[in-house]
Amino acid sequence: HYRLVAAKGTNGEPNLSDCVAYVREGGPFEHCTAELLDPEGGKIFVLRAPGVGTLVNVHLPTPNTKKDGARAALRKKLDGLLAEFCQREAADLLAVMGDFNVTPADRDSGSGRVFRDPPSSTSDYDGTLQRHKGLVSICGLVDLWRHLFPNEQSGAVKGYQEKHGRGYTSFQMGRGLGRKHVAPPGRIDLVLVPRERAASSTVRLLDERGLFTSDEVSRTQKFRKVLRADHLSLVTKLRLR
Repeated sequence: HYRLVAAKGTNGEPNLSDCVAYVREGGPFEHCTAELLDPEGGKIFVLRAPGVGTLVNVHLPTPNTKKDGARAALRKKLDGLLAEFCQREAADLLAVMGDFNVTPADRDSGSGRVFRDPPSSTSDYDGTLQRHKGLVSICGLVDLWRHLFPNEQSGAVKGYQEKHGRGYTSFQMGRGLGRKHVAPPGRIDLVLVPRERAASSTVRLLDERGLFTSDEVSRTQKFRKVLRADHLSLVTKLRLR
């Protein structure tokens, strides 16, 4: 059995609109506490378990030009909050995971290159990428997917199901509309772990049929349901002790 864990927002009520967690009863996080580093937005969710460690779940906004640059400014603020927290809590940190909305390197983008800021733009893709690299470096974190699959290249979306296990996805499922291509495929869902935990941790991608990718043996396992979205689901195993 699992229970939903959410953190309170600025109104004092549980924030269910963004980052939450499901915790297994009787598991190591049964008596966890939850908080939001940004109570007004709910984009950085912290789960603490006494004697076990701390997990961080993020949903960081894309640093584009929407709202006259306000979204890019918000992203910069959240990046700062996340970096400060990870440095302060480094001793107990198990993993930082979620939707980072940053493409770490050219090989992680379907277009073959990371997003860059156009001239005179109010977006902040360049700054976001540099802050992300700083977070990984200063906090001693490892991109677990890239650590395990150093040569995996982001592939073309067309024919993804036929190329099962290749590349990443960028499809959004509409109501009865079937598959719709909405953007170049990119690897923006990340699992960052302290370097010393990388050797004992695993991460797998689930395709839209609930099958594991990039692991021939694990493809025989199937999840009953995978929510259709513009991201592939990540499943991570962490050794807690």
